[in-house]
Parts: sequence; structure tokens; C-alpha cells
Amino acid sequence: AATAAAAAAGDGPDGEGGAGTAAAAAASTQTYTLRSLLPTALQKSHNLDPVDDPKRGLMTVIAALVQMADGQMEQEELWRHLGQLGVHRDEEANEFGRKGAAEVVAHMEKARYLVLNKVTAAGGGFQQVYALGENARDLEGPEMKALIDRWLSNAPGAGAAADDAED
Repeated sequence: AATAAAAAAGDGPDGEGGAGTAAAAAASTQTYTLRSLLPTALQKSHNLDPVDDPKRGLMTVIAALVQMADGQMEQEELWRHLGQLGVHRDEEANEFGRKGAAEVVAHMEKARYLVLNKVTAAGGGFQQVYALGENARDLEGPEMKALIDRWLSNAPGAGAAADDAED
């Protein structure tokens, strides 16, 4: 922390810069350490395995996409959006598991985060539509949609779009 404060004050590793400025910057720098108050056994039972990060991230993206589509999205549309992110249904043995992203979607269906419904299409026939399942209730509602909208408006490159939306 002191090195970052010194660098911000212009006191680099070569020793240039005012010593008084570096001392003032270092004096105003505070360091905090967060410590869990949970018992060790409980901490260990809830530690998230970094190996599962890609799956958790994909599940979050899928739930957010369905939520942003008012809680339901045609199956092919979901895969089109995921394809734009470089995630494809037919890929196998990648960071998402033996069967790729399709395995993550299947897990979400089995765990009832997503429900796949067969609905009548406008031109006749049927189409497959994903809806958020009962275990995704915490992801539903105006609060989550507002949170996602806020994240999107703060995303890099969204400044002009966010400014236009506020006018």
C-alpha cells in the first residue's frame, strides 16, 4: 500500500520525488484486513472451488439473459446470445465440463434454475422457451433487473448510451 501511495505521489523506485510528498501520501494510506467470524468448519464447507468459477459465471450470465428478456427466452435465442460471447452448444470438453456449456444448461434445468417449456409458435408448430425456475426466484423481480441495468450502464463503452438514456 505504501508503494502504491509513493508511486501515486511521484516518488518512484529510483528515489526521485519529494520525500515530504511521499511521507504525506503514506501517512494518509490505511490498510484494512478482513477476517471471517465464521467457525473454521463452516468456512471450509462454504468455500467456493475456483475450478467451478467458469460454470458459476456462465450460470449467472444465462440467468441474467433470461431475466433481461422478462423471465423467458426462446432456446435458440439464448444460444445465439451465448454464441456472441464465444460459448457454443456443440463444444465439448472445455472449462465448463465434459459436455461444455450444454452440460451447464442441463444442470440449470435439473436444479430448476431454468425450466424448458414447449409453447405454440406464432406460425403454428412448437418452440422451446426457457423460463426462470422456482430456484431462481432470488434472481427475479424489479430489484434484480434494476441491478443488471445499473451494471450495464456502468460497463466500459456504455457512457454515451447511459448519458442518452438519462436525457
